[in-house]
Amino acid sequence: MNSSVGIKSLAIALPDQVLDNQFWIDNHPELFENFNIWAWGKSDIQKNENQAFNTEMAQYVEDPFRGAKRRHYLNDDESVLSLELKAAQEAITQAKLTTDDIDLLICTSFLSDQTEMGGAAHLASALELQHSAWNMESACSSFLVGYRTATGLVQSGQYKNVLVVTSCCYSKNVDINTTIAFGVGDAATAVVVSAVNEGEGYLGGCNRHSAETIGAVSFESTTSPLTGKMKTFLRPNEKIAKEKLRATSEPLLKHCVEGALADAEMQLEDIDYFIFNSPIAWYSDFCATALNIDQSKTHNIYPYYANVGAALPALSLYHAVYEGKIKPGDNVLVYTVGSVSSCTAVVIRWGETGLGRLPHSAPMKIESIA
Repeated sequence: MNSSVGIKSLAIALPDQVLDNQFWIDNHPELFENFNIWAWGKSDIQKNENQAFNTEMAQYVEDPFRGAKRRHYLNDDESVLSLELKAAQEAITQAKLTTDDIDLLICTSFLSDQTEMGGAAHLASALELQHSAWNMESACSSFLVGYRTATGLVQSGQYKNVLVVTSCCYSKNVDINTTIAFGVGDAATAVVVSAVNEGEGYLGGCNRHSAETIGAVSFESTTSPLTGKMKTFLRPNEKIAKEKLRATSEPLLKHCVEGALADAEMQLEDIDYFIFNSPIAWYSDFCATALNIDQSKTHNIYPYYANVGAALPALSLYHAVYEGKIKPGDNVLVYTVGSVSSCTAVVIRWGETGLGRLPHSAPMKIESIA
């Protein structure tokens, strides 16, 4: 059995097309006439529930884009599969492996190009993998659920090198002429999970279902009269989504973080850096406030990518490593919240990790956009 298992390599892939806020200002000025009606607004701050959440939200309620400044959208000649393939190939290369060395692919395509459920088989075919490939989906917690699963399988000796690929391509599933499009984007990430140096890698974790958020978001499928193909649109229930996210955010965060720390036999002060997924602009700051940690120990990628769902945690982790915020030997806590699925926290001791190239469309530094 392998006692020390962790991330051998980490890579990201992004669409070439970047839309900033000016796109909607120029093309859809009608969307800004009553922006406080359809998004988090001043009335939400006045609610008594979860004051930490309200405090961090307050700085964004006058902004029609609620903190988003740019987002990556697939071009017509790009696909979910093409993004996943780029990230996967880069992760395999940076791990100094070949596709023949990968004995399991765990894939989350949220949502895939295909009419079938999931994209694992299509990605396995594109990579010419000869071994196992699984679909796995747990909304925005998919990356951590996949990582924990891969770690356990390698630790038990069932697999040696597991490729975990996570993508989210919301642009295919929202109407660009609506305000929902302001806050979503596309990205893919990939990690290779293998044996690492003794004492590094996965140290502990905790997962809990998020059944309290049932009803907050759903997908609605319609058939195009022109192509005959089915298209799926994201349809959040705004009132339910807002209230349930606010009410459940702190208890779920603390449950998972405390559980992961206990599993790793650590205290909060032992953690050098925190990665929180950011489905909304103020979520990472809220997590820092709720846990009473220094906000310099975390960062927020939402302004630069908007909500890229299942790809958020690994994309945020990539930037922290790329910019030197996380270094070998650091203890890192990663937390994700997934609506109508699960919430997960893991503690990792970071080691020497092969890092993929920064895509040309990505910001050189996440603080570079004022």
